[in-house]
Amino acid sequence: MSTEHIIRAWRDEEYREALNAEQSEILPESPVGAIDLSEQELAEAEGGTSLFCITVITFTIFLHDN
Repeated sequence: MSTEHIIRAWRDEEYREALNAEQSEILPESPVGAIDLSEQELAEAEGGTSLFCITVITFTIFLHDN
């Protein structure tokens, strides 16, 4: 298996799943390891939810005709 095919298998899940049994057996582990994140971990990696506050102040001015 060429270096290009190994890298493609690491990056492309569909390609990796299409490998035959022999190719799958010789495919080395990805150097970055498994990338399975929980929903919580994914939210934190994206910056999570951001809290912000908007304060609206309304002034009402009454004009009296004298």
